[in-house]
Amino acid sequence: DSTVSVFAYTPATGALAEMQHVSTLLAGFTGENYPSEIAVAPSGRFVYCANRLHDSLAVFAVDPASGRLTPIAHVPLAGPHETAFPRHFAIDPTGEWLLVANQRGHNVAVFRMDTDTGLPEFASAVDITTPMHILF
Repeated sequence: DSTVSVFAYTPATGALAEMQHVSTLLAGFTGENYPSEIAVAPSGRFVYCANRLHDSLAVFAVDPASGRLTPIAHVPLAGPHETAFPRHFAIDPTGEWLLVANQRGHNVAVFRMDTDTGLPEFASAVDITTPMHILF
């Protein structure tokens, strides 16, 4: 349903309790969407969720005290192409780069990460037929 759920974890029992349920889409979006990858920045300060058909990356700030998410941006992922269909993405271990496998856009889009704001900025794209996965 194009949402992310946040759970509280109790180490002593292993219990999980849902504490938040937030959309990966902009308010008012009514089209079809298929979320794909979700990842946490190496710093733990940001969470990213890819949206296929909406062709965006939802960016959330993580509250360090509660773990709750606050939406801060929706970044377009199509790059130089009309469509993206981001099948998978990965953040490099330094947290400085995010690469997106745009399956229907037939490219891997490269984004430079602002580690202070958590926002990715499009840097370039490499044409690759039907990319499916990024692995560092």
